[in-house]
Amino acid sequence: MRSGEDRCAASKRRLVLLSYYLIALSVLIMKTITLKADDSFDAMLSRLAVRLGTTRSDVIREAVRSYERQLDRDALRHKIREASRKTRDQAAQIQSELDAAVGDGL
Repeated sequence: MRSGEDRCAASKRRLVLLSYYLIALSVLIMKTITLKADDSFDAMLSRLAVRLGTTRSDVIREAVRSYERQLDRDALRHKIREASRKTRDQAAQIQSELDAAVGDGL
């Protein structure tokens, strides 16, 4: 029979091996993208990573996700404005037709 210490050590080894496996798997799954940046951008990126307690890659990933969300919101606002304009134009046309009908003595 194994002692409690042996079981604990074996569990820790399995946990370490699992961690290595997950790290290796994440490296295999992730794509590598090259970004050209000047010194000031590089410094800003590094400052943000330190400030947020994360990696430079995570900062860039989150910035791109945020930018996509902003573009989606802007597109939705544009669609709403267009729908509102069309509705307003239709309402004005109907009002004009009603005014003309009232003028005809109806």
